[in-house]
Amino acid sequence: MTDHALALQVALVQVLKTAQVAEGRVYDSVPEGATYPYVSIGPADVLADDADCVESAVVTQQIDVWSEEPGFPEAKRIAAAVRAAVHRIDIPMTGATLIDIAVRQIRFRRERGGEISRGIIEVRALIEGD
Repeated sequence: MTDHALALQVALVQVLKTAQVAEGRVYDSVPEGATYPYVSIGPADVLADDADCVESAVVTQQIDVWSEEPGFPEAKRIAAAVRAAVHRIDIPMTGATLIDIAVRQIRFRRERGGEISRGIIEVRALIEGD
């Protein structure tokens, strides 16, 4: 079941890099000194959703947007690009089949005393094993 979360993560990173979201700066592990803006893969939750001999899971994946630009405009533009790249899109996956994917929520907040704008995107996917 955790392989569903990994399959989704790999697919999301590929889609976001291909779409040149944040100029292709999409990280699972953010390198030290990374150039802003960028997108990082955050925590995920996996909930088993097996039925009729089909192994499936609902995976909720957090995607974070990080910007040093004043205010929220850049973070909001990048969050919109993330949504456009993944919401209700057929994303090919290795070792699993994506049944449905949707952006469920986007929140914005300030980090480091207001120096950094952050977008927190919640993606929910229903995935079946191959």
